Amino acid sequence: MTRFIVAFLGVTLGLINISSSLAMTTDELLQQVGRHVVKVQVGLVNGGYGLGSGVVVAKDQVVTNCHVITNAVSVSVNANGENFSASALKPDWHHDLCILKVEGLNVPIAKIGSSEQLKYEQAVYTVGFAGSSPRPNGTFGYVKGLYPLDDSVVVRASNTFRLGDSGGGMFDETGNLVGIITVKSPGHNAFYYNMPVEWCSAC
Repeated sequence: MTRFIVAFLGVTLGLINISSSLAMTTDELLQQVGRHVVKVQVGLVNGGYGLGSGVVVAKDQVVTNCHVITNAVSVSVNANGENFSASALKPDWHHDLCILKVEGLNVPIAKIGSSEQLKYEQAVYTVGFAGSSPRPNGTFGYVKGLYPLDDSVVVRASNTFRLGDSGGGMFDETGNLVGIITVKSPGHNAFYYNMPVEWCSAC
């Protein structure tokens, strides 16, 4: 009996250590992929302003949602506390994905993965600038649906997001960018959808 208890405690402690290790890995991964995500600030025609997020996908290039910059008279990107003006725009309004040209942006480029290779219940991580947060916020969740559309898949995940997260990144377990945070359904039991990273190359 004593041997059984010792063995049981050993297994239990092992599981606790594994869980702690996984938690640390999650935190480290969110911190790592957060380096690729920037805040998008928009000046509007009515004198107001809007906020969103973006992901650095190439040198001096940031992908965000087109709805983030709709009716904008000015667009800037904030990275590491420094503002950069967006001088050009390459839009794909049909897929709600726009590429911003941001000269001098010294931010690591995200590694591009594949939305099409995702599996149901696969772990994914989302990062964006919800509200007026000065730092990116990360969430952990799982793929809950893959919907074929235009030669790729729109990804539904359990990761929640809020106003300001639009245009942020969804990453897989190895830190590859696999989707762009885009839209949620209305209501308290909302579904959360991410546009496939494959569409970014079509912008």
